[in-house]
Amino acid sequence: MIGTDKSPMSGHLLEVTLNGNGEINNQLEKAVLKTDDNGIARFDLKAGKKIGILKAVIRCQNPDFQNIKNELKINIIPNEPANLEIHNNLQAYPTGKKLPKPVKVLIQDRFGNPVSGIPVTFRVTMGGGMFDNNNKMATGSTNEHGEINMDFTLGKEPGFNAVDVKVKDSDLGKAFQAVGQE
Repeated sequence: MIGTDKSPMSGHLLEVTLNGNGEINNQLEKAVLKTDDNGIARFDLKAGKKIGILKAVIRCQNPDFQNIKNELKINIIPNEPANLEIHNNLQAYPTGKKLPKPVKVLIQDRFGNPVSGIPVTFRVTMGGGMFDNNNKMATGSTNEHGEINMDFTLGKEPGFNAVDVKVKDSDLGKAFQAVGQE
């Protein structure tokens, strides 16, 4: 804190309150700090696990300076992809027909937050199935919800169709399977 005469204001108590998921100096929601000889108060801020805006409101506790406050806004973004889920797996449908539900992939970080803009590749490894581009391979990127949907048409022969789903430049991958029925 710096006074109106530009000199450091030491020994003042500052209250830091969080509006969001996180910790200040290993305390949830609120901490009280004291300014040093240079008018500075330092604190450690640990963001929580959920994405979004984390606000830290800093207010002077001295009755003569209670109108002094500042607000920090921190945008918490997802971590790197750590989990790949496949939905609509193991469908059975007539051969040669487009599945009623697309291959749905969800990419999340280690805290379960959706990760957007992640390139995903789909490659047919068994059966004669194809994607809407009439190829056995397709690519796309996750949307703002960490999802990507890919339509898939089963092969003309009865039996299993399998698709490898992988996150580009990553070890994350799983298999999608569907059964073509006569």
